[in-house]
Amino acid sequence: MNDPHFSEIWPLVKHWFDSKESAWRWYTEEQIIGFGGKTPNELVDEQGSQGVHEIEKFIKSKNLGGFE
Repeated sequence: MNDPHFSEIWPLVKHWFDSKESAWRWYTEEQIIGFGGKTPNELVDEQGSQGVHEIEKFIKSKNLGGFE
């Protein structure tokens, strides 16, 4: 959980999870169809700040009731 990008994402998703550890598992293990089956962490590793931006857009969409 020392990933600096996760620190940017965490405030946006903490209300989705019971713990920071659960959110970390989502960030590192959840394959998201809209990202070609990549995890949020993989997307950030590949795209850096642009990947963070894409995840932020995904989170905002999900918070508004959007689908993958």
